[in-house]
Amino acid sequence: MQWLWIYSLLVALIDTGNGLARNNLEQHRYDTAYACEGKTLKIECKDGELIHLIRANYGRFSITICNDHGNTEWSVNCMSPKSLRVLHSKCTQHQNCSIQASTSLFADPCPGTLKYLEAHYQCVPAAMTTTTTRPSPPWLMTSQPSVWSTAKPVTVRPGPPPPPPIVQYSPTTSSSLPPPPALPPLQDPDPEEPEDHGLETTTVSVTTVVSSPTPPSTTGEVVGIGSGNGPGEKVLKGELCPPTSARGLYWNWTQVGDLSAQPCPGGATGLARWRCMGATDPTLPPRRHPASPDLSECRSVWLTNLDSR
Repeated sequence: MQWLWIYSLLVALIDTGNGLARNNLEQHRYDTAYACEGKTLKIECKDGELIHLIRANYGRFSITICNDHGNTEWSVNCMSPKSLRVLHSKCTQHQNCSIQASTSLFADPCPGTLKYLEAHYQCVPAAMTTTTTRPSPPWLMTSQPSVWSTAKPVTVRPGPPPPPPIVQYSPTTSSSLPPPPALPPLQDPDPEEPEDHGLETTTVSVTTVVSSPTPPSTTGEVVGIGSGNGPGEKVLKGELCPPTSARGLYWNWTQVGDLSAQPCPGGATGLARWRCMGATDPTLPPRRHPASPDLSECRSVWLTNLDSR
């Protein structure tokens, strides 16, 4: 009993395979139509069927078709690129169509060779063409200029890229900000009626002393100088020689008529002296005399030791 069931299954599988093979053969079955140059190509389908083009060519791939005189010098590699586009525009989704096989419609891909128009097509039920959606073949890309047009293709080149935007930089200008709004004046409490909070108020006065550097010498300005025996005395600047540096020593303010003395420089013994003298012209400041300090009393330690020996 089991073998009978297996046999029935095998028969069913074989019938299914044969049915698929028949459908496949019917699907790939197509018709071919020819028209020699100068003639008219006609394609016709039965009622309820529409033309479905598979391929087409205006030119020559065979030396025997449309060659009544047996010419062997014609080209057999002749093809018009617009053949399928032209036939699609006139035959696809139609029950029948007629096309003139002429160079005026397909151009002349091989001058001197007698050409023919060849079309491979199928007649498919109209319902199948309306319900079946198939991807467009490569030759129907949208990049082709005017897919169904029979005119010469026009190449549209993209324009040059736009220039980069020009950025203009304007120098920065400083704008003055509007002044802040004026604050309302503070209102002091009425001095005649102070509020008593039971706190003792102490008033402290603060005096700020700002010291500034001594201004340039001006006749009549008072300067304090100190003597070795007592507090500083106030003397007019017009009666003083200003501080200066000479012979490696710093000479401080010196009053007119005084002889300033200080130890000799460089470790030498003795005193260096320099006198301050008033100018004969009262409009001129006092000056030191001579032009440089007197170091005649300065003696080096080496000479002093030599003399002592």
